Amino acid sequence: APPYTPPVPQVRSLESGATLWVIEDHLLPLVSARVIFDGGARLEADGHWGETALLADLMDEAAGDYAAADFSKALRLLAADLYASGTRDSLEIDLECHADRLEEAMALAADVALRPAMDPEDWARIKEQHINDLHRRSEDAGEVATYLATLRYHGEDHPWGRPVQGTASSVEGLELTDMERAWRANVQPERATFVLVGDVDIDAVSSLIDEQFDAWPEAAAREPSEDPARWSERPGAGQILLLDMPGATQTAIRIVTDGYADGDAEAAGARLANVALGGSFTSRLNRLLRSELGYTYGAFTSFARRRGATTWYFSTSVRADATADALSRTLEQIRATAEGFSEEELAKARSQIGSDAVSSVETRARQAGSLAALARLSLPPDATTAELEADRSAGIDQLRAAAERYWDTEGMMILLVGDESLIGASLEDAGFAYTLIEEPG
Repeated sequence: APPYTPPVPQVRSLESGATLWVIEDHLLPLVSARVIFDGGARLEADGHWGETALLADLMDEAAGDYAAADFSKALRLLAADLYASGTRDSLEIDLECHADRLEEAMALAADVALRPAMDPEDWARIKEQHINDLHRRSEDAGEVATYLATLRYHGEDHPWGRPVQGTASSVEGLELTDMERAWRANVQPERATFVLVGDVDIDAVSSLIDEQFDAWPEAAAREPSEDPARWSERPGAGQILLLDMPGATQTAIRIVTDGYADGDAEAAGARLANVALGGSFTSRLNRLLRSELGYTYGAFTSFARRRGATTWYFSTSVRADATADALSRTLEQIRATAEGFSEEELAKARSQIGSDAVSSVETRARQAGSLAALARLSLPPDATTAELEADRSAGIDQLRAAAERYWDTEGMMILLVGDESLIGASLEDAGFAYTLIEEPG
């Protein structure tokens, strides 16, 4: 395939101090819009885990002059989709609509952002549903392992460690007044980036947003402040942790370590090496654990983007009786990552990354989502283009250098969620000295 260069949006500063990114695509009369507010779970105060996620659920429940049922009806009459979500780094509003209905739909988005109803009855219902969902999550080994891996590796006090959805006990302690404070802290124009992709004109869109987003809430204090010095703490590094889940027929395995930081010379090599190791269906780890050993349906690795850096994850669920051998084989493969990179693997990794880049912009919604991901991490709008160029020029030596730097198994944290009565003895026999942990309430 020929080298692909993704489109770069037009950028404009709005009267309010917000930023606007626009990609005009007039092929179809459709628009995908995103409003990204810098903040999110990484800035939640101690004991307020889940605050941003609950706030998002409350904001798109009822807003402006609309009660919950009326708000849903107004969206249906516009044939528009609108919802809010909370991430680790942002509070976001997503909107999909016909270009002819953009003005009316954007007015509803402005209601969600600037005039959420925050009705006590809505709050009580949303809070109860969220707690019930968290209790159901505790019954799924994979979901528990995913959020516990981040929490245990980075620690409860770390901006990256806090579980975005919270825990049952943390959500139970949240009040409606916390939602209003969090809303005032997040929804501020200088923290807002508007992303629009589709049948729009940037001049018209600029005027529309300035007109409709005209009454921003009074700002509230944001705590805790970001302290980069704290980000160096990794309390889970080098540990093997086991959460006992009696009756589990599979063991969820997560392995976590630091990835590359923005600006690292080995970043491109790391991305390519990761594809060869576990970042695709034909990767070394998936081929070993799924195709050759039959221990799992899939095993994958990824670099999770954070502000300024990444975290590397290995993720799989294996038969309980194969847990110890699967873990041993996985670590052996990770240790051997730098060995024997072939030109075929390099070409395949480049092709996979290029294909993913194309896939990320094949619809307006995906394109808007990709730009929102950049805005969420305070990356420039051409960051994807720059990364693709770096990936195309990286060679096998860069892959080996990255593997030697980032895949040191001694510093990795291993988290297992499974039935200790089925897997404990075999883990000890294989030399894995683990520590039992409990899930937060």
